[in-house]
Amino acid sequence: MKRHGCLILMSLVAASSLPAQVRDTAVRTPAPALAAPLAPAESLGSLSVVVRTHDGRRVDRAFVTARSADTTVLPIVSRAAVTDPTGYFRFDSLRNGRYVIRVDSTAWPAMVEQFAVRGATAASIVLPTLPSDGSPSWSQTLWTLGALLLYGLTILIARWHRIARPVHAMIGTQLRTLRTRLDTEVDATQPQVAKLIAAVEAMQKEEQDYNNAKWPWGEYFFWSRGRENAIWVAIHEMERELAAVLTPPAQVESYLQWTEAELRAMKKPTPTAVADAIAAALVANPPSDPLYRKALLGHGLKLVYADRDSGFSMLMEWHNKASWLILAALTAIGFLTGSIGHSILFLAGAAGGYSSRLMRALRRDDVPLDYGASWTTLFLSPLFGALTGWFGIALLTLVARPELNLLGPAFRLIDWNDPYGPITIAVAFLLGFSERLFDAVVVALDKHAGPQAPPPVSIVPPSAAASPCPPVASGPGASPVISEIVREKRADGAAADALIVKGGGFVATSTATVNGTPHTLVYVSPQAVSLPLTPQDIARIDAGGDSEVVIASPGSAPSNKKNFV
Repeated sequence: MKRHGCLILMSLVAASSLPAQVRDTAVRTPAPALAAPLAPAESLGSLSVVVRTHDGRRVDRAFVTARSADTTVLPIVSRAAVTDPTGYFRFDSLRNGRYVIRVDSTAWPAMVEQFAVRGATAASIVLPTLPSDGSPSWSQTLWTLGALLLYGLTILIARWHRIARPVHAMIGTQLRTLRTRLDTEVDATQPQVAKLIAAVEAMQKEEQDYNNAKWPWGEYFFWSRGRENAIWVAIHEMERELAAVLTPPAQVESYLQWTEAELRAMKKPTPTAVADAIAAALVANPPSDPLYRKALLGHGLKLVYADRDSGFSMLMEWHNKASWLILAALTAIGFLTGSIGHSILFLAGAAGGYSSRLMRALRRDDVPLDYGASWTTLFLSPLFGALTGWFGIALLTLVARPELNLLGPAFRLIDWNDPYGPITIAVAFLLGFSERLFDAVVVALDKHAGPQAPPPVSIVPPSAAASPCPPVASGPGASPVISEIVREKRADGAAADALIVKGGGFVATSTATVNGTPHTLVYVSPQAVSLPLTPQDIARIDAGGDSEVVIASPGSAPSNKKNFV
């Protein structure tokens, strides 16, 4: 017995020193009586496999076994091999069919995969990214958490010095301008002038104390908390009260003309009515009462400033929402990294999101002041790209399985267990770069999971069937149809402040809504209308927001909804 044991041990040692092709052995059990005869030579194939870890390291001296996956079709086959220093092994003279390959290594948990052998077949096996205890590595988790912390601090610093401080600089400038106007444009004999001066000086002192604070930690972490909104409302109220003490009459008339133009630009019923009253007062003969003019000016300024304060409040509210979204995204990425791993997918998706936003920023035209709203998309894009890259790879691995096969065989190259593979990293980058790619994956899965509705039955007249492009309905009584929305271009090729809506069924009395709100419409032709863009529209579009457009004509149903992104 001892001699037999020694011989067996010497054989194993000798086999381990040979190349994989030589030490590949086959142990075939005797075929049953009904087993198929051996196939001709042309039906035999080979399987060449490289075993590596998720970070690309080759796994040597791993014990590999192969057996037939379906013994009702193939003879019972069992093979064994040991990977060489390059992680390579090869099985020759295999009948075409499916085989179960098991890899056992001392440093990694066992891995079992199936391969279909068709002639000379090459493949790779990636050992699981998780160590044997089932938890991600501490180094991976700590590096990711450190990157998240650094990114969060960068956002706080940029938000404070690039958004909050410039807003307060504007407030300080506006207060100084208001104080100068109280010295040069008013009747100093009026009793309310002294009250206005005292109020402005008190606000200046408060703003100076705020700016001189060395470490306003509450503002760093929780800006904006509404302080700026309150200051702008107070400044605008004082400017409205200043209208009652303006002098001389020519000064009042110039402010009335400016206010009329601002009111008409708002394109709302009440501001338009006040603008008409101002226009009538300016051309009245004999001239209207000076006190009446000042009252009109105060009322017009109230409407103008209320509209501005409302827009500013919406932008500050968006900043607060963006802060919450950033915190939620950072928390989700941290927990997923600590519990599951695959942090490289977060990095690849974040790089894609950043690249996408960088390309848009380079091609973007100058836009009016948005009080830092465009910064929020710069903060959120890498985080959104990180999440879509990570979850997108998981979803693609699911929908590309042979049982579903929703996206075709090409996507089977993506392997959730191979996050460091070039294909997986490239697709994670594309998922972060293009929101539409991630949407397509979700839509494909949603269609497969949801009930399949029968296709609608439509009767097409022979004349319409013969036409490759059915005409869009137009003319009185026809419902408008939107086929395309594009940004109008100036002569130099830059984007203009208008959208061109193309389609059919448009008339001179058509109206438009954008995101459910009435919007100005300029009739061009039955196949096109123009929508002038307000500063708020431009800020929303450049921030990546949707603009849902609907056109309606008298006596017909509204058009289809169309988004401009």
